[in-house]
Amino acid sequence: MTAFCTLEDLGRLPEDDRALLQGLAGLGLPTSNSHLARVMEGARGFPQAQAWAANPRLVQERLVRLQAQGLAATTRQGYWVCAERALESAARMAFARGVLARLHQGAVSGTGHGAALPDARMRCRAELRLAFLEGSHQRWLPLRQRFAQQFGDTIGHRDPLALVCGGPFEPAWFAALDPAAQAYGCQALLLDEALLGLHSQPFLQWLEDQSLTPRATPSALTIMLFLTLQGRTARLGAWKAPQPAATREGYGWPALEALEALAAGEPARAAARFDDSLARLAQASGRRAPLLPGLFEPFHILAQLATGDPRARERIGRLGRREREDPLHPAAASLHRLDQSMAGLPAPPRRAHAAPTTVLNLFLDILATYLAGEPVDPEQPERLLRAMAPLPMAWFAAELEELRQRLRGRPARPSPLLDLVPQAEPWERALASISRLRPV
Repeated sequence: MTAFCTLEDLGRLPEDDRALLQGLAGLGLPTSNSHLARVMEGARGFPQAQAWAANPRLVQERLVRLQAQGLAATTRQGYWVCAERALESAARMAFARGVLARLHQGAVSGTGHGAALPDARMRCRAELRLAFLEGSHQRWLPLRQRFAQQFGDTIGHRDPLALVCGGPFEPAWFAALDPAAQAYGCQALLLDEALLGLHSQPFLQWLEDQSLTPRATPSALTIMLFLTLQGRTARLGAWKAPQPAATREGYGWPALEALEALAAGEPARAAARFDDSLARLAQASGRRAPLLPGLFEPFHILAQLATGDPRARERIGRLGRREREDPLHPAAASLHRLDQSMAGLPAPPRRAHAAPTTVLNLFLDILATYLAGEPVDPEQPERLLRAMAPLPMAWFAAELEELRQRLRGRPARPSPLLDLVPQAEPWERALASISRLRPV
């Protein structure tokens, strides 16, 4: 992963270097050195900018040095941008200085030859960042959705707020955000960890610290999801008690309880709570039978398969019709193989393009393979346990460790996910599948 520069790192640079990085981050678009100097002069926050506007070569010389340090970069057209590793911290510094909005306005009004190059993705990201830092929910919520829809494939379908909040994650800065913005950022960063395997130890430590004190907070659902994934469901009761009705009435509450039920080995209750979550999501979004967001949908399907719900097959198909770049697209092939096995049908051949790539997808693939009665490579659980070690997945790690021991011949111990589907021969599953069919 990128080694990001923190506010403290930037604070150790010479003032002129810090100023130029703030200027580049504030513009948010590829720019010429002369236009950068003019916009910084117009922002009225950089005393040195007047001299730079009179002699842009001074800017060029400093930018070349910053490029050598990996803090600035050039486009193919020769225009300057802030390097990704310094972008968010430099923007935060410009915002604290009170010049970020004025720098952004200089970019908006100054695109064109010899000024700043138009770039829809970079501009949308800059607008999202500014609106988020200003705390304008009415602006940043639709901008977040727009960036995800138009440019999600360029960032691996991450939540765009993960860029704003996690590059880098700085606890003191994050704690100063308003609670609602903090909740959305917290959710985005946990999905980075659990869904994509993008690890940030500072964020996980902050989340661990937050989880110690149950209270009513907009981040409560994300903190409770973290506790569930870590296998600490005994602490959920203390967290649930103080939450207000508004938190309990959203789709996330029953989805979280469904995951809690799966962890307790109760797939029927999990399936029912997932259905409640879907009904609330459909009502809120106006969409018929939407797929659950985040990491919930594969576990919803697993609960349906465990309870013999015929709707599982249709949901697997819909999951598989997502873009191949979607983080959960490979899970559809794994779940399809399990569905076929439970119906007593031959498993379809594995397709190379659907091979799991993230830690979560690899876990789902091993789990589905085991539940389907197919042979599991004895080395797979151990390899995946090593990859999973830094991530907030202690629950899944415990399941893998139990599988590793079973593959070594040790008698099975109760395990919620490994025991989700009773082990059976293909003919037994085919017979059971036929018996579930209703007469016409």
